[in-house]
Amino acid sequence: MRQTKNRVQQSFITLAVGLMALNIQAGPHGQLNSPKKENPYTANKPRVDRIIPGWNDLETLEKLRAGIAWRNEPGHYPMRFGDPNMPQVCKPESVPRSTPTEQFIDHQDGTITDTATGLMWMRCALGHTWDGTTCPGVILRTDWPGALKATEKHNQQGGFAGYTDWRLPNIKELTSIVEWACYSPAANLEIFPKTENIYYWSSTPAIITVGTGKHFRLRFWGTNFTNGKNRSNDATIRRARLVRIPD
Repeated sequence: MRQTKNRVQQSFITLAVGLMALNIQAGPHGQLNSPKKENPYTANKPRVDRIIPGWNDLETLEKLRAGIAWRNEPGHYPMRFGDPNMPQVCKPESVPRSTPTEQFIDHQDGTITDTATGLMWMRCALGHTWDGTTCPGVILRTDWPGALKATEKHNQQGGFAGYTDWRLPNIKELTSIVEWACYSPAANLEIFPKTENIYYWSSTPAIITVGTGKHFRLRFWGTNFTNGKNRSNDATIRRARLVRIPD
């Protein structure tokens, strides 16, 4: 019996190591290594995984610290998680903007490029449609496998704005569009209209231990755009926003 348990534990450890190795091999953009594209927006910038979420970049780190300190001031909590009627609160006069509008290039087709990271984003989440100004429609509510399937189907049916290589962002990429000067949602609504006060999926896996640490569970990271918090989960229903690397 003990030998069987040991084999099961070893299998989970092997799975965990394999997934983590895949995530490392995939690089900062969540894709397996392939011929590198010349990215005009990041030619002279650090790699995206070195500036997001900012632990090796002092300017970004100070914005993060200022945003967290402000959220911890009396009177700001509780934030009503998932409440669509809670108005956005911003404090740009004392907390530096982490995603200022001028940082983004608007391609006038429902996509924008973040010049800080070189990533191209869909301005609307899956389920919403871009009408030239905002994002009407019914947002997709899905678990993680459903988000992957919806992304694949989205690309197979023609993609968006002429591109068919959209994907879920990894957790570093998703964190890069959190606006630390605002909450409910913690997003720049000029750039990402109709962002909801709830979690959005990333492609990044998380292996956690449960109980006494002898059992393992596979989860996936997401970002709560109520306040910018990251958390891993498995069966939770969340939203999905897609990203790509410009040609």
